[in-house]
Amino acid sequence: MVGDSISSHYTGSMLSGASISVHTISLHTDSQTKAKACKFVLFSWFGRTNRCMAVKHDCAFGERDLHLEELVAVSEAILHTGRQIVYSIAPGENATPVMAAAIANMTNLYRVSAHIWDTWVELEPAFNIARDFAASGLVGASGLGGGRSWPDLDVLPFGWLTDGDTDNGPYRSSRLTDSEMKTQMTLWGMARSPLMFGGDMRHLDQTTLDVLTNPTVLEINSNSFGNTEILRFATDTIKVAECGGSNHTRWNTSHNSSQICWRRKNNSEGCYKWIPHANRTNTGHNLGRVFDTNKTCLDAKASHGKNRSEHFSPCRDHPSQTWKLTPSGDLVNDHLGRCAISVSEDDLTRIWVSYGHSGTYYSFFFRFLPNKKLSTSRRGLCCLLQC
Repeated sequence: MVGDSISSHYTGSMLSGASISVHTISLHTDSQTKAKACKFVLFSWFGRTNRCMAVKHDCAFGERDLHLEELVAVSEAILHTGRQIVYSIAPGENATPVMAAAIANMTNLYRVSAHIWDTWVELEPAFNIARDFAASGLVGASGLGGGRSWPDLDVLPFGWLTDGDTDNGPYRSSRLTDSEMKTQMTLWGMARSPLMFGGDMRHLDQTTLDVLTNPTVLEINSNSFGNTEILRFATDTIKVAECGGSNHTRWNTSHNSSQICWRRKNNSEGCYKWIPHANRTNTGHNLGRVFDTNKTCLDAKASHGKNRSEHFSPCRDHPSQTWKLTPSGDLVNDHLGRCAISVSEDDLTRIWVSYGHSGTYYSFFFRFLPNKKLSTSRRGLCCLLQC
């Protein structure tokens, strides 16, 4: 792999007292059949007291791009300079905590998501990614040069933007709503992702500035610990209907058979309390009852209205409340020959918590509501409980 071009494509003033220059080095492989359209980007800027540098290395991480030998060579070269250089790798498509564990100590930032542009469809998958990496113990792990390493959820596409498929400068506003923008900033803060603004700082509206400078989110991002998603639950309607059809729902029991959980093709999911039938070993089937509360159970004879509660009735010893979990994941009531399925998700709630060093406890509630104008999008709403 060799560099075939070097160009300085931007030099200018970013902040008072600092200037920045950016150099790109395009790379290609020795293969005659396929070029590697990747690059190094070298950032350098002068602050009031010293010079700072960062290297961004594309096509070096993720399911299709993980090249350990290449990362080792670059990280060792950075260490040999004797300078403090931040090393960032990308793009990170389908990256996993297992992959990250192998490279965390030789980098400072590593992208764990594909490019996230300013649409809810692209933003929503970041919640599961952030959850998985927060649970991995890799956030703020030991990194290159005695520093730390951080899973990077990509830049914040706020304010005045351009598009990835054009060479034109910024020319349009972000498509994210105010609620979606606040939700993304809050998730990035709770996940302690590096915060990089992707818009034009020369055209910064007050709403965007207020979101970017929210003092509580910045404090959490900089100084909190124990950041994790503790709960995710959906209020999909559980319906008793004819088996099969487009709303096919897969069910499974937990390892200790205390819960029964469902999942749909759109990855929505939820769980209920499950109590196995006393005679399940005699029947040879996985039989049990599904509890919504300690007193209400899923009932195949309950009224079939739109509300979830209408499919549950007071618990009683009746065949209409005895369910069979089949090997294929169907939840069937043999008494009436009907199945339990989930229908369109009405809303989804996710809860994150973290701790401050002064004993402060942060809890964020993210609730996603259907967007009445666009069926493929949701509006994210979040609220903070600070103790």
